[in-house]
Amino acid sequence: LSFHFLLCLLVGCIGRKSQLKTEKEMEREFFLSNIVAMNTPFTVDVEERTPNGEARLWELTFGVLTSMALKAAVLLDIPGIISRRGCNAYLSVDDIASHLPTKNPERGYLSRILKFLSRRGVFSEKKRQSSSGKSESCYGINEVSIWLIKEKNFCFAPMVLMQLHEGLIEAFHHLHDSVLYGRSPMHIAHGRGLFEYGKEYPDFSKAFNDGMACTSQFDMSELLEFYDGFKCINSLVDVGGGTGHMLSLIIAAHPHIHGINYDLPHVVASAPPIAGVDHLGGNMFESVPHGNAIFMKTTLHDWSDDDCIKILRNCLTALDENGKVIVMEGVVDESDNHNLDRAQLMDILMLVHTDGGLERKKGDWERVFNAAGFGRHSFTRVTPSSYFWVIELYRC
Repeated sequence: LSFHFLLCLLVGCIGRKSQLKTEKEMEREFFLSNIVAMNTPFTVDVEERTPNGEARLWELTFGVLTSMALKAAVLLDIPGIISRRGCNAYLSVDDIASHLPTKNPERGYLSRILKFLSRRGVFSEKKRQSSSGKSESCYGINEVSIWLIKEKNFCFAPMVLMQLHEGLIEAFHHLHDSVLYGRSPMHIAHGRGLFEYGKEYPDFSKAFNDGMACTSQFDMSELLEFYDGFKCINSLVDVGGGTGHMLSLIIAAHPHIHGINYDLPHVVASAPPIAGVDHLGGNMFESVPHGNAIFMKTTLHDWSDDDCIKILRNCLTALDENGKVIVMEGVVDESDNHNLDRAQLMDILMLVHTDGGLERKKGDWERVFNAAGFGRHSFTRVTPSSYFWVIELYRC
């Protein structure tokens, strides 16, 4: 729950759940929309402009403030500063300020940011008496900010910095242009796609790879706990594997596997040495290295159906006769309220960041797999509550 809450904070969408509309309300909205379409003057009664509606608009409009304050807390390493004093520590503004990398931090600004974030559930807050006898606020780690401690195995901080990188935020300003001109906001903002942008700007490439690695740490731990499909594999190719973090986790659990981490040349150029893994640069739209099995985690959702089919056909060519492709992706299920919010968040991210990427339902995935030449595929949910599924693809 706290992980999902943090994801919502990151994209600035925390707010009250809207209530289901009654049939009468839906009829009224339909009537109003037709009035506007006909350009007919129409005045909404003052009482129709409810305080709840206005409050919700404030939350939606200023949700970006939460995202940016969250980014500031990560850059200042506030969760780390607090946690290093103990798991139950509560620090005053002065205590936190004394650990910042500057001689004269602006305590007033820091206090306001902490107050703002604690109100939104990122930190816990307690009152205590200072040495001068005055009441002061002190801040501690809670179920949300624990995900932002860099020393922890599962740390979401790199994903915060990636998603709130200036280059990606700039693309969001062109969301409406994507509707008008039929191009991705990323292309409109920067004249290039997400991965070309990473090649041009190494700082973003690093932020992107770090962000992908941090979320994979959590997702892969769940996968490796339940999935036994790696046991019979001798060689495994991770297509779109970044700097090799996911493959390193797989091989740590299954050391008999020889791994090939396959990604764009500028990506693997920064990959660290990993025992049992060869880093190979290339283009998955041109070819894929040979292996007993091929693994792809959240790679295909970055691409259109046609592009996915090209990638998968290259995988089919590279596979052993009895080999398999292991795909780890989200599967949209509109009856699954637990994961539907995440699916919609991810889908808008794909719209903004990629050229044709999107989240897919099971039937959508099956059509892509069939078109690529895979005659048999099985879907298994990673955990009963997970958004991710493991999909095994076979020739027949």
